[in-house]
Amino acid sequence: KASQQRLQATRALLLARSGMEDALARLSCGQDPSLGRSAYGGEDWDGDGQLSSGEAAQEIFQRTGAGTPADVLTCPVRQAMRPSFSVWTGPAPATNPVEGRLRGHSGSLDGLYALKIEDESAKIDVNGGFLDDTDRDGDGIPDFRDVDVTAPADPALPAGADGIGRGWNRQLVRVLDVLGGQPEIGVPGLGSQAILKRPVGGYRSIGQLQQALGIPFSKDLSPYLTVSSWVDAGVVHPNGYPAESIPVQAMSEVKKRRLPLALEEGGRAPVNLNAAPRPVLAALVQGLRGNSWFAPLNTPHPYEISPALASRIVDALLARRAAAPFVCWEDFSEWCDSLVPGMINGMIADELIDGCDSGGAALLKANFDPNTHLNKQLPDELMHYWLDKSDLNVWSTEGSLVPTGVFTVSCVGRVLGPDGRLLAERSLGNRVEAFSFLRQTSQKDFLGGRTPDATPDSCLSLSSGARTAGAGASWGNWGGRGLAVMTYPCPPMALPAKAADFDGAIALATVEMPPLDPPDSRPAGAGLKFLHHFDDGWDGDAGVTDLLSPGPGGALLSSDPAQSVWPASPLEPNTLYPDGFHAQRQRSPAYSTANFPPMTLTSGFPTNHAVISYWVKPSCATFTAGDGTVGPHLTCVCFGAETQVLMIGRQAQVYGILMESHQGADSFNTGYERQETVRFDGDRVREPGLRWLLMTLHLDTDEPCGAGYDLHCDLRGLGVPGPDAVPATPAAYQSQYSLPGSEDLFGSVPAFVLGYQRVGMYDGDAIPNQILDELAICDFGDTGSWALAKSTAWAAVRYQDGRYYKGDDGAFLSTVLAPVAGRPARLLCARWTQYLPRETRQEVLDQSITTRRIDPTLDRAAVAVDLLNAAGTLTSLPLRTLGQGAAVDLPLSGFRYRVRFKLNLPDPLNDPALETPWFDDITFAWQGMSGPRILRWDP
Repeated sequence: KASQQRLQATRALLLARSGMEDALARLSCGQDPSLGRSAYGGEDWDGDGQLSSGEAAQEIFQRTGAGTPADVLTCPVRQAMRPSFSVWTGPAPATNPVEGRLRGHSGSLDGLYALKIEDESAKIDVNGGFLDDTDRDGDGIPDFRDVDVTAPADPALPAGADGIGRGWNRQLVRVLDVLGGQPEIGVPGLGSQAILKRPVGGYRSIGQLQQALGIPFSKDLSPYLTVSSWVDAGVVHPNGYPAESIPVQAMSEVKKRRLPLALEEGGRAPVNLNAAPRPVLAALVQGLRGNSWFAPLNTPHPYEISPALASRIVDALLARRAAAPFVCWEDFSEWCDSLVPGMINGMIADELIDGCDSGGAALLKANFDPNTHLNKQLPDELMHYWLDKSDLNVWSTEGSLVPTGVFTVSCVGRVLGPDGRLLAERSLGNRVEAFSFLRQTSQKDFLGGRTPDATPDSCLSLSSGARTAGAGASWGNWGGRGLAVMTYPCPPMALPAKAADFDGAIALATVEMPPLDPPDSRPAGAGLKFLHHFDDGWDGDAGVTDLLSPGPGGALLSSDPAQSVWPASPLEPNTLYPDGFHAQRQRSPAYSTANFPPMTLTSGFPTNHAVISYWVKPSCATFTAGDGTVGPHLTCVCFGAETQVLMIGRQAQVYGILMESHQGADSFNTGYERQETVRFDGDRVREPGLRWLLMTLHLDTDEPCGAGYDLHCDLRGLGVPGPDAVPATPAAYQSQYSLPGSEDLFGSVPAFVLGYQRVGMYDGDAIPNQILDELAICDFGDTGSWALAKSTAWAAVRYQDGRYYKGDDGAFLSTVLAPVAGRPARLLCARWTQYLPRETRQEVLDQSITTRRIDPTLDRAAVAVDLLNAAGTLTSLPLRTLGQGAAVDLPLSGFRYRVRFKLNLPDPLNDPALETPWFDDITFAWQGMSGPRILRWDP
């Protein structure tokens, strides 16, 4: 009898081991055990989330009764009617009677075995934050137990703005405390106790944590907590300040002087939003807080998620993923937008309008999306968020949309008699790293240490008939061909030493105006006098540079991304982003000359006229006009007036205007500027912000004062017709922005300034105003009427060229990637983030528009990702074109990926491109050639 028992026990153990091998083989393929028939259902046999009478009868301890939610998370595998990877017979899982109760199985081998596979990334990692015994803040508490590792005080900041915290300890304590307060957990102060009693290096198991905290094992915390999960080292540490601790009038100074973003020390472990249980999701959502910065008042709009609101958001998330799991971050973004308006309206803390409450949706995106998405430097409309990671005051951790590779596997092996009697049963468990992640997300990742000379080789166009010079054509030894794509946010001249490690994206390069005079770029006879590409300094790239020189504030642009986020010194008056200068209040260039006019720029012609043209991407703010109309303006300056994009006016005076958004004539001094040059009043134009516009100005100082118009404006962009237009619907590239406005500007004063003449004309705020690029001054002939006609034609041609490379052959080639140096690894799959011009967004400006305006000429834009071998070039055959999350399963010792951008313009010669697809990150799941790595055995 003893021999028989020993034999049956050995058979049960071998069955359990066979089940473990089965689980490892399935996980080796990158299979997500939380999806479809693979999902663990515990006692919920039919998967409806509730216990039927039949299911409830199978429970040994009768923890719940019929009609109540199924206790899937804590159901041990030996009780499961529907284990992981269940064997199905027809439409339902197979079951067998075991000692009078039905039990499911995952496989059979002269006996049965059942599996429970838990995704550790669906739980909160209690070993997040600092785990060493360093005392970083000198408070006498080793950091592995310090719940508040503060940053050094910054004497330049207002009182109350210090001590923003570092590492993840502080937020982890808060998140765990919220988790402990959930009804399913019931452990008050869980976070404080867990960190206070955490050993150096962290807990080895949840059992060790429960023992340290004195929590009985009858209360199993393992479905909600983990001690081992993949950590993303590429996420940033938010450095926002609580709005209530700083006077409103000081907020702009705080924002200007805030520390540059840096990567989180030690990183954070993301949580799988498609698999996390409800208590975990509630802990991650509840209490999130951030400030949405809203012009024109430039005051923070605080958003905070209350417990009641968190419950509603989690319910909506669970319903969404039950219907269809999140596939990518664009998918998650759209779901967040679906909460606006309605569910998150209560998040707004005051009565100020904030983009249809999009700040609330952006709070969720900023917390969970691992991409930084900085909005501080006017990203394109497609990439803009009202609130980004740097604005978070209270956060939890990032999300993942797939398992990150670490699983806990439990298996029970059973030997049954013919009548279902249990002859022997053995259980095994382990924690296994089935695969790991290799993520590229920052500009530094994308460049991979390449020098500027090598950068064009990674951003090539093969052959394109599209008329474009491409960014960078004016510098370097690249034959003037320019770039098809660029990495952002830093300009190419600063790379690779100053490539940003806190953010990054890849997109089509912006177009430069050629410094020469090709007939396909502007009309013949254009006398180019001045051209500025704004690549690495204030000096003009071409033209009569001795006549126009930078004003006060330093000659160099800031091309260091660490300073490009929030300029730290007036000695660096502006920044570059993207491929242009970032104009700010008190921080703008000024070109002044006593010779302009009278214009020696006109090649000896006796008349004094010129054409000034540039591209501008305005900021996204709104203002309320005197008649109550809420409309766009480009930003706010002092005294409640609106934006100046580029100044042109009397040299001896403070103010002059080229583009003006204010309606009235009562601001500033009307003797120095006229308010009706170009009128943005919400009726004529809607939402110009964050999208490239082409501004062209013809000036003629020969016009007698008061006798006629000496200033003619031409503004072109993707507009929406006003109420008097027919039809009143969005249209592609209408001339609705081409509003020829004219005025008598100069009067009897013959000298003027181009740019912002002096710093003292603005208030102290440093909120970005706009991005300017490709500033050119031309002379088109000896008469004002001829020059005006030429300037109009020139504007049409420049606008037709567009702002982005228009070919369908723009590509980015990565450097060689090798997960294991010198050894092959098996690539399982890849996922990435992309944004296409046809996608809708809720971060819109005009309250009457619920989604962003779409350019119909770009609705076929696409991004494709190819996998190449290590020696691959753009002329080699790719191993394969990747699909989002599709299986790859290739052993490679090194590989590259290629991103291909296609605008698919119907007419690439004539259709301008004012937007580009964006590629934000790519993550490869890989596995060592020896298979999954066992992290811990639990026999």
